[in-house]
Amino acid sequence: MAKTVSTKLTDAAIRSAGNPERPVELRDHAVKGLLIRINPLGSGGFSYTWKVVEVTPAGKRRPFTLGQYPSMSIAEARKVARERLGTVAAGEVVPLSDAEDPTLGALIDDYERLNPKRLKSIVEICRVLRTKFPQDLKARSITRRMVEEWQAALAKATSEATSNRAISYLSGLLGWAAGQEMLAQNPARIDRFGNGVRKYDDRPQRARYFSTEEWEDFNAVLDANAPSWLVDLIRVAIGSGARQGELLALTWLDVDLTEGTIHLTETKNGKPRTVPVTEAAWEVLRNRAEETGAKGLVFEGADAHGVPVLFDRLLKQAGIEKHDALGRALSFRSLRTTMASILVQKTYDLQLVSELLGHAGVSVTAAHYAHLLPHDNARRMREALR
Repeated sequence: MAKTVSTKLTDAAIRSAGNPERPVELRDHAVKGLLIRINPLGSGGFSYTWKVVEVTPAGKRRPFTLGQYPSMSIAEARKVARERLGTVAAGEVVPLSDAEDPTLGALIDDYERLNPKRLKSIVEICRVLRTKFPQDLKARSITRRMVEEWQAALAKATSEATSNRAISYLSGLLGWAAGQEMLAQNPARIDRFGNGVRKYDDRPQRARYFSTEEWEDFNAVLDANAPSWLVDLIRVAIGSGARQGELLALTWLDVDLTEGTIHLTETKNGKPRTVPVTEAAWEVLRNRAEETGAKGLVFEGADAHGVPVLFDRLLKQAGIEKHDALGRALSFRSLRTTMASILVQKTYDLQLVSELLGHAGVSVTAAHYAHLLPHDNARRMREALR
């Protein structure tokens, strides 16, 4: 239960409330029924919510959210509160103002502003929310069916994993808004029992990689049917296990031609890593250094957007089916998974492969490649990762 303090509300009085460990309500002397509720947030920040306690003609008391401080000033809160209290007392229907019925975009802005201590993660969450969902939609008009339609559209346009992530962020935002009494309920509440939105089962499938025969056929058509930068990019990718983006951001300053290693800085998880390359990839880098002068980007002039089209064309020319019987596709990423599968089968060391690939943990590697281990090692690995 919130601690209640009655005072004449000023900016100084609100600041003097400090950093309460539990909710505090400051009730205004100037307008009876107006209060500001200070809520500590799990991230270490605080929310400041204007509320007015209405008394209906039937004598029922009910709190109503007006907006957020300092977006709504004390003077504005008093003005809106007086208007609302007078209208409710007269028994009239009160239309929702913009402050009372915020847009989804306004909720996202408040969510970001009121969560200072988790700024980096909150900024990423808000970035996804702003790019995936309509910003001008009134938050109170959002329904569960609407959320499920967004979920299906996102899964179709991107992937089920991406859709799950975006919907989880939306659920967190709307749940926060419901906790602040801006919404009556969270329409994006995630529930596996059928009482809310259900996430897709996006558990990782085993990775698709080139078989020995497929790689031989692919390699045979590579030189004659692809631009030189793509030929080199493909051979360094399968010789290092690096991602396409990591290689396209690679500079000659991060290539050690003496040791045969590359230092990847633009990684998926933001953690730089140094990986050795195979002899074939090492030779490609040495030849490329001689041709380009070893300055700037290693793959200067590469067309990142053209890679998928050119890659699919090479598969067709090599007579390789893009999709297997399970619907898994060969793509540029398959060069990385092919390298990983070879390493797992030759070293039996998932920890080593995890570090070379830059996975978040060995459990990620195991989900994709543990089946390639000898039967007993696979069983022991599964037991260890439970």
